[in-house]
Amino acid sequence: MFSLRSLLQSRLGYRLFCTPALPFHTIACWRSSCTRGAGTLLARVLPAEECRCNVCASRNGFCNLCMCVICNKFDFEVNTCRWIGCDFCSHWTHTDCAIHNGQIGMGQSVKSSIGHAEMLFRCRACQRTSELLGWVKDVFQQCAPGWDRDALLRELEFVCKIFRLSEDAKGRVLFRKCLDLIESLRNAPADSINPRVILQALQGQSLTPSIFPG
Repeated sequence: MFSLRSLLQSRLGYRLFCTPALPFHTIACWRSSCTRGAGTLLARVLPAEECRCNVCASRNGFCNLCMCVICNKFDFEVNTCRWIGCDFCSHWTHTDCAIHNGQIGMGQSVKSSIGHAEMLFRCRACQRTSELLGWVKDVFQQCAPGWDRDALLRELEFVCKIFRLSEDAKGRVLFRKCLDLIESLRNAPADSINPRVILQALQGQSLTPSIFPG
């Protein structure tokens, strides 16, 4: 018969355990994504990477490497626009959670020229911002060759969600071109979709204008 603790551990993905090498009642994450990432079959001790932020310190069993900072749900997906990693503290946030909680919006990027605003993601854990245009570009360049039509549609829809309220020229161009590609993909037979051709279009290497303004 399962105890309440066992039920919570199985649902949440972490365990309280004791070994000779670890203090009594050490909290660790046993999710496969974390143990693979650590290069070991053992659990990852929490807080992961000895993080001392307010989020990790105040949430018992929270793993910043596989749980959303906002909703606390864990996620195994990588290489996707539905799951944003902070450039500075490596905490993760679902794109939908970030949008619904005002963590994505226009702002002044430290990398951009004075007076130029763009779409930014603000991490709830460290409160620092990451620019989104370059991040989306990197995700598509690295991952699009392995996506089928459904995955491409899903990722393009997330990009549209992110840049829907963009006020800068590059963000608006990206939003419109994503809408056009979504329409084209929906009208094309599934077996006619070649992800590499789509990627070439996104990178401006075909007759289709680049989706990512320079």
